[in-house]
Amino acid sequence: MLVVGSHVRLHSLKAKPELNGKEGVCVRVQPISGGRWTVLVDGTELSMKPDNLILVLPPFKLSIESCSMQGLRNTQEDRHVKIPDLTKAARALKMPIDHLKQPCAFFAVYDGHCGHACSEFIAKGMHMKLLKKLSADPDASVWNNDRIESSLCSAFEEIDADFLAKFRTAVDGTTAVVALVVGDNCFVACAGDSRCVTCHEKADGGLAAAAFTDDHRPSLESEAQRILSVGGEVVQLEEGGPCRVAQGGYKERVIEIIRAEQQGLGTIGKAPVAMAVSRSLGDRDFKKSHQRCKYYIANA
Repeated sequence: MLVVGSHVRLHSLKAKPELNGKEGVCVRVQPISGGRWTVLVDGTELSMKPDNLILVLPPFKLSIESCSMQGLRNTQEDRHVKIPDLTKAARALKMPIDHLKQPCAFFAVYDGHCGHACSEFIAKGMHMKLLKKLSADPDASVWNNDRIESSLCSAFEEIDADFLAKFRTAVDGTTAVVALVVGDNCFVACAGDSRCVTCHEKADGGLAAAAFTDDHRPSLESEAQRILSVGGEVVQLEEGGPCRVAQGGYKERVIEIIRAEQQGLGTIGKAPVAMAVSRSLGDRDFKKSHQRCKYYIANA
């Protein structure tokens, strides 16, 4: 049975045989024209008889659940977003993505720190930023994996820049992990230590879990080199403790503050902060601008 949003394949067309095999989405029914359907195919609306449409079932069904826990913090700094039918949401927002393989869905976890302004801003805007990019070109043939991946990366960069521009005094930030389902592909983008985990069935019928993403930490050689190359530092606050990323001159500043307190001068300034993750959104104190924008903590 065809309904609005059904994914269909065209067949048995004699007048326009070149359209046979093309796939599209049912946009609306035309009751005054014998029950014809308006079908969106490659960005063009076509009037089709039901007999010329074959219902294409999605390759799988998404089952969605979510939960959150505040923990010991005074406020909940984390946010999560789940949009199991991204195509329907995009249509309602006037940013249609019917040209992409179906189904489409969006899920994200934003693990905020030092406040909730950043995680909330990203949670409200990231999928909107991404939809604007995905709906920009209705030509289905150009939407290969590389272009979708590029859209995810640029959405991360732009939403980070938007937050820093709007919240000029905020010092909080968030890590992020985003999963975009397009057809039978799942694209994952992350920043920091928010993780995506996949599960598969074992031979004995049980389930095995495996990390799908790697944490961005300054203990990684590649991350440490990137931090040092833009003037940051990698420090350990205690022997055997985790590596952290800090601004240049971190150790000297800490020594200066301690010496002043020992000399009875009191607190002479704010103690510098060192982060356990090497990539995030927000975190203004760990980013600086030159002729080109460079980051202690990268945003993608």
